This record gives sequence, C-alpha cells and structure tokens, in this order.
Amino acid sequence: MEGSKAPLKAFEAGVGVSAALEYNKFFVRVGADFGLNNLSNLEKTNVKTSDFHIGVGYRF
Repeated sequence: MEGSKAPLKAFEAGVGVSAALEYNKFFVRVGADFGLNNLSNLEKTNVKTSDFHIGVGYRF
C-alpha cells in the first residue's frame, strides 16, 4: 500500500467488564470488552471492536 493510507488505525482504546463466581476451588468468569474509538481511516465507515468471553477454572 505504498503511497496510500492504511484502512485501519494502529491505536485502540476500550473498556472491559467481568464478573466471577467461585465455589470451593472452582470458578466461572464472564466478561465483555468494548472499543471506544473508530478504527477506520475510511470515510463514512465506523469500525469498533467488541468481544464476550467465558472462562472456567480450578484454583489449586
């Protein structure tokens, strides 16, 4: 892409939330992350990231 602008910006900022439930040594965690800024360098295009996650584990 020599001489042209990249379609996506290199910097991203976001906020995340999560919660966990623990019973004895087992736990379950759920959460989400949300991008705050537009990553697109293209006009009339809005690109933001988001994800949801679930984790299970055992503490020993």
